[in-house]
Amino acid sequence: MPPHSRRCYRKLAAIGPISTGVQTIGDKNGESMTEAIKVLLVEDTIEDAELLIREMRKGGLEIVPLRVDTHAELAHSLHHFDPDVILCDYSVPGISGVSALAMVQQQRPDIPFIFVSGTIGEERAIEALKQGAVDYVLKDNRARLLPAIERALKETQARQALRRAEQELAESEERFRSIADAIVEWIWEIDLNGSFTYCSHASNTILGYAPDELIGSNANNYMLEEDAKSAGNLTQSAFANRHGWRNLTFRWKHKNGSICWLESNAVPLLGSDGELVGYRGADRDITDRAWQQDKNERLNHFHAMQSGINSAITRIRERDALLREACRIAVDKGGLKLAWSGFVDTESHTLTPANWAGEDAEILSGFRLTVRDNQAEIGPIVNKTIDLSKPVVGNILDSDMLHPQRAEMLLQRGVRSIAVLPMVINGRVTGVLALYSSQSNAFDCEEEALLKELADDLSFALDYLEKEAASSHLALYDLLTGLPNRKLFFERTAQSIQANAQTHGKLALVVLDIRHFGVLNDTFGKAEGDQVLKLLAKRLSADGRINCARIGGNTFAIALSELRGDADVARALKEYVFNSLTLPFSVGEQEISITASCGVALYPTDGAHVDELLGNAEAALERAKLSGTEYLFYAEGLTARVAQQLLLASQLRQAVADKQFILHYQPKIAADDGRLVGFDALIRWNSPKHGLLPAREFISILEQTGLIVEVGKWVLQKAASDHRYWRKQDLNPPSIAVNISADQLQQPDFLKTVCDAVLGCDGEEPAAIDLEIDESALTRSIDSITPSLRILKDKGIGLAIDNFGSGHSSLSYLAKIPLNAIKIDSAFITDLTTHTGQITIVSTIILLAHALKLKVIANGVETIEQRTQLQFMGCDELQGYLLGKPMTGTEVEILLSSLSRVRGGMT
Repeated sequence: MPPHSRRCYRKLAAIGPISTGVQTIGDKNGESMTEAIKVLLVEDTIEDAELLIREMRKGGLEIVPLRVDTHAELAHSLHHFDPDVILCDYSVPGISGVSALAMVQQQRPDIPFIFVSGTIGEERAIEALKQGAVDYVLKDNRARLLPAIERALKETQARQALRRAEQELAESEERFRSIADAIVEWIWEIDLNGSFTYCSHASNTILGYAPDELIGSNANNYMLEEDAKSAGNLTQSAFANRHGWRNLTFRWKHKNGSICWLESNAVPLLGSDGELVGYRGADRDITDRAWQQDKNERLNHFHAMQSGINSAITRIRERDALLREACRIAVDKGGLKLAWSGFVDTESHTLTPANWAGEDAEILSGFRLTVRDNQAEIGPIVNKTIDLSKPVVGNILDSDMLHPQRAEMLLQRGVRSIAVLPMVINGRVTGVLALYSSQSNAFDCEEEALLKELADDLSFALDYLEKEAASSHLALYDLLTGLPNRKLFFERTAQSIQANAQTHGKLALVVLDIRHFGVLNDTFGKAEGDQVLKLLAKRLSADGRINCARIGGNTFAIALSELRGDADVARALKEYVFNSLTLPFSVGEQEISITASCGVALYPTDGAHVDELLGNAEAALERAKLSGTEYLFYAEGLTARVAQQLLLASQLRQAVADKQFILHYQPKIAADDGRLVGFDALIRWNSPKHGLLPAREFISILEQTGLIVEVGKWVLQKAASDHRYWRKQDLNPPSIAVNISADQLQQPDFLKTVCDAVLGCDGEEPAAIDLEIDESALTRSIDSITPSLRILKDKGIGLAIDNFGSGHSSLSYLAKIPLNAIKIDSAFITDLTTHTGQITIVSTIILLAHALKLKVIANGVETIEQRTQLQFMGCDELQGYLLGKPMTGTEVEILLSSLSRVRGGMT
């Protein structure tokens, strides 16, 4: 036995069954062996233990051995010797291998346990492994001992390292959780979908939700919609760029329904493979700070609103204009969603919005509030009686002042709070200014104080304006009739004169005096006479565009503007003056009829200034009163002409009713060979009193009286009817041209009227009708009528410009309008052979029309020279007395019949 082994054996023997002094031993040099492995041998035979020790050391293993062979020694060694590995014989008299394994598993399961025995069988070995042994080695195969120990130690070290890592991780997580729960910030983690995977307990304090209520749900569910959208865009960008964010502010919904402002910071969370798996962040509650900032901003808005409205008060002198501006300022400077104002109707006691500004004005649709004695009564708007004598403010959610349906509608529209500012004059609520905000608590104590000042300022301003208006009304209006007085009439008429001077129009100043008004007062009483004056004033001013005034006891002045000729003057006198006197006046139970005398002066012929015109009109009135006539003009001879015009207008109305109009047809021929190519329909008035009158004698009156629309429709229908009749007679009629007036073009049913007349119905064949539209009428309404004209052309109806060259800027319209032809104004044809300039103009028109693929018709051809010149220029069609006078329908039939015979004979 080697000396070293003998020393160990003696030491082992000397130690005896139990030794507690061998946990650290000295080598032969007396140095400490701190790297040696502590091996506990559960073995009753010292020799076998020595063999095992020798085997381990032979393999180069530095060990500190200790042998035990009883339960007590094993239990003591587990804690005092603290072995690194246990080698146990399966059969020891003082302790069995199974019981030893059980003890170790119970007390120190971390120590690897290896059976080293010569008696263990395979079944026992397998069972031992199941119970916790790491290996077994047969004593006759000790070569396996060292590898078994090394493997067991390595596995133990790995387990210990894993446990240490797990412990450190657990400690780290515990530290993280304790810190997270200790600080006031809310710590959270989300996955790539935005769902919470962790929340600290601060969520209870900040949002009112426990962590387990949030984990698994999406963060966007708890944010305001606008902020959730912004946060979604942010996280998408962050995911794409693998970065976090700092100091961003979002609004969250607290569990109790309030809004929290949180300042957010976050960093990316990476998985074990380095891939982004989510975000960890910390949010700090800055609601108080944000609320204060919001409050300061809101107060600044309110101060700006108050300043703006007070500025408007100083410069605006009209009630509705002031309140319109106040609504605009409340929205633009006050940052409000909607503002409206309205006044309480003194008779119906209802309050409806009259002016508003801002979003969602449809909120006000159907708004109607009943206000009596400064109280808003219960109805579809309010849920309870509300005192409007002082400002009313409140949140929609917190207040029960609104009807539930009204409150729900406002909430859906984004309104969160409202303020109603009364405008109180002489202790009575006359109106309100209502303010709607998209923020809750928008009108708290400080804002309410500002609103109270604003309501007082508006009330004072409206009271002042009301008194100022009353004072101005007294200075400018007649107290009895409410009409302007002489002063205001002078101002307005002077403005009208300036306007007419620019348009070269006429103005008629009429002075009307009620005949025998003193007798009327004596007969019916002064109160009844005053009532007649009021009723007459109402009739005279029924058209708000008419400048009318009471300038004396029973004398009125009327200014009629934008008149063009005698016919206009006659029409205006009848419509605005004489018709007002036609019917009697109902005064109480009386029917009182009156007559009047009128004096008329015309601008500019009878004077260039108001006072001059009024003086001349009053002079004409005195002559009318002396002569007993209904009216007289200041200018001699004009009275008779206007009377003739009035009479003619009346007779034309009767002519329409009695169908006194007929059509004549003037031929149009081809310039090159003289063929009949069409007719021009010309209206004639077969008057019982005046005989057959041409269109120039009455067309202007038809236009001024509005009868032109009805008469023009008749012309269209008559021409189409005649054409169909001639075609049925096999007369082969050419197309007929019908003139269309400007008033007809503006009728909503113009397109239908033409199609019904020309295209026919009930199986009728279309008539060959062309429409000729005066150039001035066409260019005046080109944009609105072009679509209709395009439809007509597509349906085969020819279109031509009549009197081409007489209007302004004609050439700019030719390419826009769907035309077939142009008819040159007769004024150019008259001087064609005597003025070389006219030849140039007509030649240019023909060349231009042909370039645009338009046919050219010359009207007013009366000499052979004119015809020859037009043929030379290439004109397509000619019309005039030289080629054929207008003829009746019977004469047309004779002409067409003779042409048919000629064609038949040629055939």
